[in-house]
Amino acid sequence: MRLKKMFHAREDRSRIRRRMVVVFVFFTGSFGILIYRCIHLHLIPDKRLEKIANTQYQAVIPRISPRGTIYDSQGQELSVSIPTISLAARPRKVSEPGRLAKVLSKQLSLPFADIFSKLTSTKKYVWIKRHLTPQEADGLHGLDDPGLEWVGESKRFYPNRELASQILGAVSLDGAGLGGIELTYDKYLRGDETPEVAFRDARGREFEMPSLPGAGQEQWHDVWLTINRAIQFAVEEELKQNCSKFRAKACTGIVLEAQTGAVLGMATYPSFNPNAFQDYDWSQWKNRAVTDGFEPGSIFKVIVAASALESKAVNPDEKFFCENGSYRVGNRVIHDSHPYGMLSFSDIIKVSSNIGTFKVGRRVGQKEVASTIGAFGFGRKTGIDFPGETSGFVRPVSQWREVEFANIAFGQGIRVTPLQMVRAMAIIGAGGEDILPHFVSKVTDSVGKTVWKPILPSKKILKDSTARVLSQMLVRATEEGGTGTLAQIPGYHVAGKTGTAQKIKGRQYSHSDFMSSFVGFVPANNPRLVVLVTVDEPRGSYYGGTVAAPVFRQIAWTALRELGVSPTEKEKGPASVMTASLASLNGPASLLASSVGSSQKGTPRFIGMSMREVLAVLDDRKISAELIGSGVVVNQNCPPGKELKKGEVCRITFQASP
Repeated sequence: MRLKKMFHAREDRSRIRRRMVVVFVFFTGSFGILIYRCIHLHLIPDKRLEKIANTQYQAVIPRISPRGTIYDSQGQELSVSIPTISLAARPRKVSEPGRLAKVLSKQLSLPFADIFSKLTSTKKYVWIKRHLTPQEADGLHGLDDPGLEWVGESKRFYPNRELASQILGAVSLDGAGLGGIELTYDKYLRGDETPEVAFRDARGREFEMPSLPGAGQEQWHDVWLTINRAIQFAVEEELKQNCSKFRAKACTGIVLEAQTGAVLGMATYPSFNPNAFQDYDWSQWKNRAVTDGFEPGSIFKVIVAASALESKAVNPDEKFFCENGSYRVGNRVIHDSHPYGMLSFSDIIKVSSNIGTFKVGRRVGQKEVASTIGAFGFGRKTGIDFPGETSGFVRPVSQWREVEFANIAFGQGIRVTPLQMVRAMAIIGAGGEDILPHFVSKVTDSVGKTVWKPILPSKKILKDSTARVLSQMLVRATEEGGTGTLAQIPGYHVAGKTGTAQKIKGRQYSHSDFMSSFVGFVPANNPRLVVLVTVDEPRGSYYGGTVAAPVFRQIAWTALRELGVSPTEKEKGPASVMTASLASLNGPASLLASSVGSSQKGTPRFIGMSMREVLAVLDDRKISAELIGSGVVVNQNCPPGKELKKGEVCRITFQASP
């Protein structure tokens, strides 16, 4: 019994030792693994754990650098980005949403319900208002709430308001191009996105924002337009005045550099202010010179004339009987504005005879005329660097009956854009060389290096001899007895063509609504400029020679002066106060004073001038004036042209751009 007890005791001690060994090994192994894991965590990085830790105390925020600047051809800023403040909120952190909503509603002039809804939203982050005005930001100074966040952003600003607005387009609140050059070159203008890191403490408060490697090195591109600001201003001002004078529906003007196709000015009235683009109808955004087609009427006769000369089917002196103003073609009778008998081909273009032009076209043949129309690019896009261009419409030659051919010969039954028409005239002025209309001369990066330039075509459309003879014929159209005499610019030879096209209303041509136009180039012997003007549905008078040609003259004269093109004859041009002033817009003050002061008597037109420009003119003309405000002139109490009496003071009011 005693041995049995001793055996059991020994067995118990052995079992205890084994258990102790197991426990010892277990705890030793566990501590070993724990120590190994600690060493591993401290010495060997784990990207997964690193990511988890980083999300707890830091956040990477994308930072977008401001959009690039858009300049005119002289380096004047047309579209810039300026720093601004936006207000956002984190609803979960807002302490008193009701009180805060009441304050914000009053200071920001926003509905209380809208703000309260945002402050009590389940979203993590909401915008209260983007791009606060300085007055709004000042009104909220000192407002403290843990849920509010002030965010630095950039805002697109157009210092010249409506100037070139339909070319520039606009930019959304998020910095995306919405139209025009802003949209076409958005990939260059839009700022690069770079990372920026924000560190937070245990309560989630940001306490520093050091940059990640590579951050802070802002990259952007600037776009340089071919637009000349002074010429653009002249185009817009003349269109505005002409539309008002003739109560027209719309007016469009284009100025191209004859040899290159560079757009020096382009506008449609009415336009819009891109600083407040949301306040305007979309139709006012449209650059109708590129996006809209029209039946050109008689200005299209230059294409038939080019076809006749290029094919040598007709010579300029060959005569055609113009049927005394009335001629039946198929089941239709075509008319001339005046009854003509025998006219030479050159005189047919000079007086713009529909019947004569059709007979010339019939001599050339439908296929040859259609080929010339295609060679000039009608029926397809020009390829200009602008969104929304339309191709117009040209019926296939296989569908031309004699009546359709007659219509096309004098510009009906075909749709062209103003841009296509001015390009065709530019080809003639350039000696038959093809040209590419374009708005942008170059794109530069943030250090000024050119990264893109347009590739201009090298293609012959007409023979030199054809372009030369046709130019001479078009000069006659602006001389005594021609339809375009009001386009004459003393001192310069002008080559051009008038157009007066009936508009289609319903399913027939209207006898009251017209599209009046003039297109031409100057100087005719060595063209520098090609200018087109269209006036949609003018009232009172509707002939292109009386409605559009005078606008061509004023715009062309301003552009010639701005570019320093000397007269070919010893005569002074028709510089009105407005055009003379515009010719030196943003130029040397002495030049502006000279051009305004020497060409007109009485008080100049100051509207649109800067204070520096006004002071230069006042000093040159010895005019006493009271200057009110700052910015550009918006009003003057002394009418342009008025002779001020001794001691009389002209009050000139300035206003800053928005």
